[in-house]
Amino acid sequence: MKKQTRAIVFFFIIGVLALVTVSCSGNQTKGIEVWNDAESTVSEERLPEITMTPTPIPTPMSTPAPTPAMFEHKLVAHALGGIDGYTYLNSKEGCEDSYSKGMRFIETDLFLSADGALICSHGFKKADVERMGIAELTVGTPPESAVWDKMRFFETYSTADGDDILYYLETYPELYFEFDMRSLKGEDAYRMARAVVDKFGKDSEIFQRILIQVYSIEMYEIFKEVYDFPVIQFYLTESYCKEIDTYIDFCKSHDIVSVAVSDSYVTDEILDKLRNSGIKILVHTIDDVQKAEDYLEKGVTVICTNHLYMEADGTIRSKLD
Repeated sequence: MKKQTRAIVFFFIIGVLALVTVSCSGNQTKGIEVWNDAESTVSEERLPEITMTPTPIPTPMSTPAPTPAMFEHKLVAHALGGIDGYTYLNSKEGCEDSYSKGMRFIETDLFLSADGALICSHGFKKADVERMGIAELTVGTPPESAVWDKMRFFETYSTADGDDILYYLETYPELYFEFDMRSLKGEDAYRMARAVVDKFGKDSEIFQRILIQVYSIEMYEIFKEVYDFPVIQFYLTESYCKEIDTYIDFCKSHDIVSVAVSDSYVTDEILDKLRNSGIKILVHTIDDVQKAEDYLEKGVTVICTNHLYMEADGTIRSKLD
């Protein structure tokens, strides 16, 4: 009986100990879980979640395109330059006389001959033909290039063509030209642009020294389609000037460096808007010294002239004086 009693007590004690062990084990496990929860809570409070945003790669600061060097010159010789009182001739003698007077920026009018070659001419309307003094010319009809080459203005002055302009550009690296091709549309604009590229495009650097003048958005787009001419000027007609803000916006958004405008209708208000836009301004055609100086004082960039030239000290003089 005593042995049975001892056995019952023994097993009772073992059972109690087992219950205590399980209870302690459960409490320890729960205690660890609670501690971990507390640690997690503290971590979230002390170290808030950070959203990492990639650091952008710095973009180099854009710098304005440099002003084409031709605009360092305050005068441009119209139609290769007047000669002996004659204007609109586009003669080789006029060009050479302009150069001898220190002119380094020269404008020429380009036209396509009957056989599609570039010739230097203002055109072949009645007034144009009368100004040239060439009896053999027919109004409205350009001659063949070989015939043009042999003609003489007033039986004295030599005609010029694309080959002559290319020669001047290649021979005198300090010389700049403006090409005035009048207002062209559609196929006529395409043919002219193609002819200019064929003649001068062998050396792309030459186009940095040529100012291409366009007369409309259409003409601009056609020329740009044919070749990415780097220096373009937009001609502001009187009607365009009535919408000056629109055309300023167009020029600025299409990297057109300058505009040309006539002295006959340009106003101070238009000049102010152009000057404030940063677009270069060419005013034509001025042959009076005081008037040219006044325009330059107003911020005009270049004066197109038949007879004026500038001496080394900046003094403007006239060939006619």
